[in-house]
Amino acid sequence: MSWFQYLLQANLYLVLLYGFYTLLLRNNTFFRLNRIYLLSSGIIAFLMPVLQFESIKALFITEQVRQTTRTIGTVIYSAPQVYSAQENTWTLTDWLLAVYIAGIILFVSRFLLQLFVVLRKRSGYSSILKAHSFFGKIVVSDHIEGRKIIMEHEKVHVSQWHSADVILFEVISIVSWFNPVVYAYKKALKYIHEFIADEAVAKNQFTKEDYSLLILSNVFGIRTQELSNSFFNQSLLKRRIIMLHKTKSKRITLLKYSLCVPLLAAMLIFSSSTVKIEDYSEPIKNIKLGNFIKTDPDNQSDEYYKLFLRRNPQIKNLAWTTKPSVTVYLKDGKKEVYDLDNDGHIKNAEVKYGELPSSPPPPPALSTPASQIDKIVLSDEPQPDPVVQMEMVQVLPQFPGGPQGWVKFVGDNYNYPKMARENNVSGKVIISFIIEKDGSLTDFRVVRDFGFGTGEEAVRMMKTSPKWTPGIQNGLKVRVTYYQPIILSLS
Repeated sequence: MSWFQYLLQANLYLVLLYGFYTLLLRNNTFFRLNRIYLLSSGIIAFLMPVLQFESIKALFITEQVRQTTRTIGTVIYSAPQVYSAQENTWTLTDWLLAVYIAGIILFVSRFLLQLFVVLRKRSGYSSILKAHSFFGKIVVSDHIEGRKIIMEHEKVHVSQWHSADVILFEVISIVSWFNPVVYAYKKALKYIHEFIADEAVAKNQFTKEDYSLLILSNVFGIRTQELSNSFFNQSLLKRRIIMLHKTKSKRITLLKYSLCVPLLAAMLIFSSSTVKIEDYSEPIKNIKLGNFIKTDPDNQSDEYYKLFLRRNPQIKNLAWTTKPSVTVYLKDGKKEVYDLDNDGHIKNAEVKYGELPSSPPPPPALSTPASQIDKIVLSDEPQPDPVVQMEMVQVLPQFPGGPQGWVKFVGDNYNYPKMARENNVSGKVIISFIIEKDGSLTDFRVVRDFGFGTGEEAVRMMKTSPKWTPGIQNGLKVRVTYYQPIILSLS
């Protein structure tokens, strides 16, 4: 399960559990039970997505699902492609993750600032918050009306650890800052805290009418602190007085709480029936092999290639394959393929563009003017070998067994993701990896996919690959960055 799926499920459960509370429990006078429900539902929502019961999962892995996996069509394996290092490879998932992390940072900063304001000590602080508590700390102004009663009210908050509830939901609101239901949870919990404290004080110390007048006589003009339990909170005033005078709920209404059991069972079934994509797939068959790009930078100077591009500004770049052929990529997105074994094709290309370079250019030399060097640092630690781009290496790395061995490997190991089949989607997956000098593969990345786990499955497959024959540059084995597209289609 990806982080996005987990977060989506957890917040869906938060919405369902809060909806249940609003519809059936909100107006009950069983305040302590409501507190337990709100706290436990916040925790359960984040635990439920990771709960997997095999007995429940087995009910949803039916023969019909297995039959569906046999309807896989054809996967076309096409030629590796060259990608510029400047190309933006950010996917929608990357952007969503960036926005989510930015929100996390913002709300963590906000939480820490609020915590600092509550904990700081300075002169005149008690005049700003006439009555509030935070864990074991109680602040009540000396000259406030009804100070003794208000102190008892705040002691209830402290003794029942209401501040811990607040901190828990502050953490949840940081993780799920985008979910408006989380803020409704926080407000509902503050109501419950005040109802519990009001009930305890009015029951033992005051009549309900006198206690209501005490609240009204002090509440106006007082600033509220979110992390602390403030006695005088204007936004909670009306419901506090209503619930204080409300007739106690009958014991029969306790049955409402039992109705959450079917809801929890449905959530558990949903979580357990979420099958991992790779567990119920079959190998893909009928794979077509395309062409490999081959380059030989020593056969053509960089200067002539640059001259060719200046002479033909409509051309973006060229690519050579082992057919042999050359592909002309135009800046308007079109491409033209010329067969180098066909004299007619070569003449057509040269009439249109002039004499063609025989290969892509070598990489530009990297140098720093001596006048710009500030210092040289010597280190005993081994430095990693440089990585050569696949379009620049003289001898491309090769899968053991050649193209046919690669075809068999993909056919035996790539499992078409179940969600992709169910949504009848197809398209191009592009993965990149580094082929080390010993032929092992590292640094797997999904350059492009079409969702539903297709890119992740390609990376999983490549991690099981045997060692390749490494690339060769100037007669030496080198590390090579390799880009590999796979076109997936369902028939």
